[in-house]
Formats: sequence, C-alpha cells, structure tokens
Amino acid sequence: MLACVDGDHVAFDDGRLFGGGARLSGFCPDPHVLRLHLYGLGLGVHDAHELVRRRFQIRFPIQRLRALVGGPWPVLEVRWRERGREDRRVFGLSWSPRASWSPAPEERAAERAVLELLRFAERHRWPGRRVDGWWNVPDVPWERAADLPASGAGYRRLGEPVIARAPGVLGWRRVLAWNRRPREAAPEQLVLTADHLYARFQGGQVGRVPRGALRRRVDDGRFTLFLFGRATSVVMERGCPVAAPLDAQLARNVRWRR
Repeated sequence: MLACVDGDHVAFDDGRLFGGGARLSGFCPDPHVLRLHLYGLGLGVHDAHELVRRRFQIRFPIQRLRALVGGPWPVLEVRWRERGREDRRVFGLSWSPRASWSPAPEERAAERAVLELLRFAERHRWPGRRVDGWWNVPDVPWERAADLPASGAGYRRLGEPVIARAPGVLGWRRVLAWNRRPREAAPEQLVLTADHLYARFQGGQVGRVPRGALRRRVDDGRFTLFLFGRATSVVMERGCPVAAPLDAQLARNVRWRR
C-alpha cells in the first residue's frame, strides 16, 4: 500500500503504479517525501504531485474520511464519504502463495506503512474512527530453535514436557495450504510442549511460538488454523492431535475472561 498526504487530501494506491510483480509500500506525509521514497527504490519521478493526483487509485479530502479498519494482517480498509454515500477500498498484501515460515519483507513493509499512517492520523487528529484492528495485537514472531523437543525426562526437567506431536500438512495438500494469506504457515512437523508450539518447516528450519500468545482458531473446511499474535499462524490438518490441547487452552481463556 502506498499512502500520501497531498495538502488537505489523502491518496491511496495498491502499490502497482509501475507494473511488475512487486508491490510498493510506504506512507508519505507529502508528495516530496514520496518522490524521495521512490527514488530510494530506484524509481525516478519528475512530478510527484502529478503522480498522486492522476495515478493513485483514490484521492479525497481528509475531512471525508470515515474510518480506517484493520483487515487480515497487514491489510487496511479505507472508508470515506463520496457523493453522499460511504465508499470503501481495501489495500495491502492480502495473500501470497509461498512456503516461507515468517513474514516476507514486502509484508513487513506494508505493515510499517499502515502503522505510520495511523500514527500520523492520530497526531494530526484526522476525522473518522480507527476501528480495532491487527495493529492492537502484539507481534509475536517465530523464535528460532535448535531442534524439536524430544520426548523424555530431559525436557521434563527443563519444564517443557512434550504434550503432543504430529506431522504437519504433507503431500499435495501442502499446495492447498500454501495458497492462503501470507501470515499462515504450513509446517512439516509439530510438537506441543507446556510452554511452546514447535514446528519444523521446509528446509529444516525449526521455530517456536509461546502458547501464551495464542489468540483464536479458524476452520475453513479444509484445514485448522491457529493464530498467534499479530502475524503468526499455523495451519494443521483437521483432527491434528496438537489441536486438542490448544482448543482446551482457548476454552480456558474464554472462561477466565468471563
């Protein structure tokens, strides 16, 4: 997502101004900063004002802003008044089929652009609501681990008994799992301990996330998805043995909140 303030207007674009496969991301408080931002990316622009006013997908007076709404990380939905009605548009990287086990640089760039826009809007007291979104959820990235825990007394002494282990999404179903939003990961192997969920990913990398960061479960009819923090998630086969203890944890959290 590209967002740029142009006087008393604000403009948004999905970042494909110059074609190609990569999307540009960034928030710029004025067109001059946009020109410098694009120059730093190797893209020369003679008249950034003209670019904002003619090439960006939407541009409207800031006073018409109705709301900034968080979608799936790192997506932002913009709502504004247009000809007596509310219009809306979604910006950001909504999906990217890949096997990576951590957010890509492009996704982090989109996240930064949204966060900078929100800070600017608050500082300058823009109108409209900032609807509760992913930016209010702590970021809990995968932490690298040397290896998967092994069952046995050693891990019990370390305070991390192995509670469940299971294969991840394998075979042709991995292709289905990868064709999802970018925050989702499909490990090859899963191990659940008292404190962490461990996972081995393609290429042999091992990571872990704290169970305390577990937020919710989503079922899409094919897979089970557990969300940890803002941008970390794990895809499992339905009925995976690791899922039951996580479901019980979520149920305890709901009862505690009540």
